[in-house]
Amino acid sequence: MAKAGEYVAAELEQLDLTVKRLPYESGGQEFVNYEAKIAAEGLDAPVVVIGAHYDGAIGTPVANDNGTGVAALLVMARIATSMGWWQSPPQASVRFVAF
Repeated sequence: MAKAGEYVAAELEQLDLTVKRLPYESGGQEFVNYEAKIAAEGLDAPVVVIGAHYDGAIGTPVANDNGTGVAALLVMARIATSMGWWQSPPQASVRFVAF
């Protein structure tokens, strides 16, 4: 699962997004959520969260459990960054979260 998460992070970083690694522990194991954002101007700007889970259910291959959701998250990040939002802040912040 760690390889899948790092793959998602690397894809977001290739888009010049800064990726936060947010580790947490559950059931004695350590896991990581990943977050990249395009920030709007102003603290009171609305936030849009685009998320997908990259983990897998017990007995399923991780890459196949929610592969379409992860693919959609990455495509939306590519579209957002190609539109130049990072140069001219949007009216809403956009957070791309893989969990």
